Amino acid sequence: MVEEKSTSDFFDAEVYYSYLTMNPNKAIGDALGANMPEHGIGVGFRWMVNPTKHFLVGYNFGYSYGFRTYTEGGPDPNIIYFSKRTFTHNMNVDLVLGPRFYFSKNLKNGMDIFGGFGYDYGEMHLSQAYPGYAMVASQKIIQHAFYVPVGIRFFFGDMSIAATYRWRAFDMDMTVESLLNEPMSPIPANETLNLFPLEISIGFNF
Repeated sequence: MVEEKSTSDFFDAEVYYSYLTMNPNKAIGDALGANMPEHGIGVGFRWMVNPTKHFLVGYNFGYSYGFRTYTEGGPDPNIIYFSKRTFTHNMNVDLVLGPRFYFSKNLKNGMDIFGGFGYDYGEMHLSQAYPGYAMVASQKIIQHAFYVPVGIRFFFGDMSIAATYRWRAFDMDMTVESLLNEPMSPIPANETLNLFPLEISIGFNF
């Protein structure tokens, strides 16, 4: 006889590890004359609750780091006129809703489909140096925004695999903080910082 979960057992609390990509910030990179991070890694906490057997409410808290990249350039490709370094930090929180489907009678294997609403805080750090100097300029771009997360999650016992795309809904604010006095290229007013909307994650229940 297969023992099914009770109603009080319809929740999953898990820590997940993620890979992030699809960074669309090329216009900002072009304005700054620097390569932008194209990939990131992250960690987070996800809590999926089932008020009913086939309906879920999910809460997600995540952090990601965009890998450091370097740009060297000048009018003569054989001479290094400058060196620029960029990396990113990103924190997000979201609420999702959606249906849940089961692949087994013990309700331990199944699939979630979800969509919702979230808040995102992102930073991009840019520093610049010339030959013989450790650093001559540094600035930090800060972006506050809301987004709509949509995704799918497969769970198998105490493990899950999920894919989430965070569609930017609208931006709250974008600011630039100069840490050193050397001026750097301005960013066009119509550009916004959008850090890694596609996330692939693997989670473990606890």
